[in-house]
Amino acid sequence: MSFKPKEVHWFETKTPRNFTVYAIEALAQTSIVEFFHQDWDASAYDTELIRSQVDEFASLSNRFNKELPASLSPPETHEESPEHLAEAALKTLRKWCADLLCLQKEFNSVFKEIDELEILKALLEAIPDHDIDFSWIDQTSDILYKKLYSCPTGAFNHPSGKNIVVEIFPAVEQDFILMIGTPDHLQIVEAASTLVGCKKVNIPSWLTSQPTHRVDDIIKRISSLRQKLQNIETRLTAHKEDEKLKQSLSSVRLLLWIIENPQANSAKKEFCHISGWTSAESPKDLEEALNKAGIETEVSFSEKPVSQHPPVHMPHAWWIQPFSLFVDFAGTPASDEIDPTPLLALIVPLLFGYMFPDVGHGLVLVIAGLVFNKKIPQAGILIPCGLASAGFGFIFGDVFGRHDIIDAIWLNPLDDPLKVIAAPLVLGALILTTGLIFSGIEAHWRGELKKWFQTEAPVLLLYLVLIPSIFWIEILWLTGPVLIWFSVGNLFYCTTSKALCLLYSFGNLFESILRLGLNSISFMRVGVFALAHSGASHAANMIADMIDNTLLFIIFLIFSHAFIIGFEGLIVFIQTTRLILFEFFSRFLKAEGRVFKPVHGLTQ
Repeated sequence: MSFKPKEVHWFETKTPRNFTVYAIEALAQTSIVEFFHQDWDASAYDTELIRSQVDEFASLSNRFNKELPASLSPPETHEESPEHLAEAALKTLRKWCADLLCLQKEFNSVFKEIDELEILKALLEAIPDHDIDFSWIDQTSDILYKKLYSCPTGAFNHPSGKNIVVEIFPAVEQDFILMIGTPDHLQIVEAASTLVGCKKVNIPSWLTSQPTHRVDDIIKRISSLRQKLQNIETRLTAHKEDEKLKQSLSSVRLLLWIIENPQANSAKKEFCHISGWTSAESPKDLEEALNKAGIETEVSFSEKPVSQHPPVHMPHAWWIQPFSLFVDFAGTPASDEIDPTPLLALIVPLLFGYMFPDVGHGLVLVIAGLVFNKKIPQAGILIPCGLASAGFGFIFGDVFGRHDIIDAIWLNPLDDPLKVIAAPLVLGALILTTGLIFSGIEAHWRGELKKWFQTEAPVLLLYLVLIPSIFWIEILWLTGPVLIWFSVGNLFYCTTSKALCLLYSFGNLFESILRLGLNSISFMRVGVFALAHSGASHAANMIADMIDNTLLFIIFLIFSHAFIIGFEGLIVFIQTTRLILFEFFSRFLKAEGRVFKPVHGLTQ
């Protein structure tokens, strides 16, 4: 049981033209599909072109498989041809791959620079007292070469040769080797250093020649690069979850089915596009229905067309369903509105039963509901309303207008009419309060709870203060804080003159409280109709008792009570409907939705 209407899904599928009628019928048989009629040209597909584009797409996808998003998104609603769809998907993947490579290249470049600077930082920390100008190391000449290496501790062996000068700077985890020699020894030195795992230390051009500032400059540079690296990682993460790529992957999956399905490759290669709304939880539900009909196809849930407003689905239990009649009178709630139908299953019988309190009359309505329910589903509402009438009949001790058959649990309406009239005021206050609370829930669903809390919640609190003030005058002191709350809340959203805003707001507040007061008093009619029903039944019995002829007595009694049940029952139903629509629904229900209307088997 849910008070929130559920938006249905937009589905799309393609079937060979020869299978279209069978596909539509199979979907209609599910009773969970509402078709959307649109012009769609079923044309011959160039499967060779689609195949070449899909193959290239698959090749790129395999190459970058580890970087592709794990989950897919439904493809956007489209009206382009499959050839154009395949081309667009391929372009999307190409661009995505190119952007990914650029990001990875930038990431690796920054990471490499950080690694080199960490090595250089370790070198400078190992030789803090050496005033060495490293800028000359990377300067090449035909006479000398200069190389600086970072090698594992103790791994470097001095290369043989007379014209090689080596200086070792030991560090914590590595040795730094400075080698100077003639160019003819360059290949020997590089081969020896590579063999033992040495790395060349690059000296950045921006490194200062002053020893005291070198380490600080490197630390600042590393910190800046780490921030840049973090930014690149964020961009990479977002890039791997690209929504457009997810939609392209879904589109290619659908295209792959089209070109590989044996039924799709008919002689004319003609397809028909079927789309609409469905209350199914998964595309698999519709695919199973089509598969049972011998149609192998794929159904996808896609984004709804921009021009289409999604209908809402309001499933209810069988015993709640009859009360949807009242919501139908007002319209259909949108997905961000309350569906009050479940609550009406309680409110409507209470109102109806109180206004129609008679054990005998209530049981007659129950029997009528059971008899006519199969042919007229709406007649099912007579069952709970009749039971409520019988229940209040026991409370008032009324059986076909007679009070001498059973004892009243509470009182005889005609003995104390003021209590009978006053009691529904409590029920009315609860119903109106519920309506105001529902408006707050709807504001929360729309993301406007803060505004409701500041401008409309004070109206609810003021109403809750004024109701008990009839019996407890001291509670009126709470109206001061509530009014301050209301004033501050409305001033917060004021865009014009503060004085005009307050004047307008308090005018609306006065109107709201006045309407709530009148709506509350309106529930007194519930008690009035209870008295009217009891009085009419009592009057009919009094007239019948004056008839001496037994047959005429029975005929009059039957027709009089049948008239009371039919005519007064209709009036009570109208009054119940009026209270629901104008007192209850007016608090929260705007009815801006559209009801989901599934088809039920086209061939039936």
